[in-house]
Amino acid sequence: MTRPTKYRPNVAGVIINAKGRILICERFDIEGSWQLPQGGVDEDESLEEAFLREMQEEIGTSDLKIIGKLEKPIKYDWPEKLHSRGYLGQEQHYFLAELVDLDSICLVPIRGEQEFSSYRWVGLRELKESVSGFKKEAYLKALDQFVNEFSDIPFVA
Repeated sequence: MTRPTKYRPNVAGVIINAKGRILICERFDIEGSWQLPQGGVDEDESLEEAFLREMQEEIGTSDLKIIGKLEKPIKYDWPEKLHSRGYLGQEQHYFLAELVDLDSICLVPIRGEQEFSSYRWVGLRELKESVSGFKKEAYLKALDQFVNEFSDIPFVA
């Protein structure tokens, strides 16, 4: 197989609550694998539409107040075993959003298979310790940019 050269357009959510904690979700298929909710962008939708749709599909709600979006996407490469999907990796567009209703999270699949088995609210340090693997560097870049750009948000350390 030829190595892909394109990156899959993707959106990811740094979802915070009123206490400055960030939502992370545990993958259903890989116990102990924690990540931010994220997903692909369909051809016919804007990045904001994709973000709200993916949050509805992945965490069961799109009842979010979008606070901001990183100006530029962050790319990361997939492990070689995932190249069969036709992409080298993902080009993620990160959104910072606040969950309006904390009781609205529902991890029951809306369409397709269930992606997450559980979730928790964490501070920045715990998020950095919980996330591992090939996405970690991209997540850390996005978090650092949001913390610097939105210094008025009281992110929990």
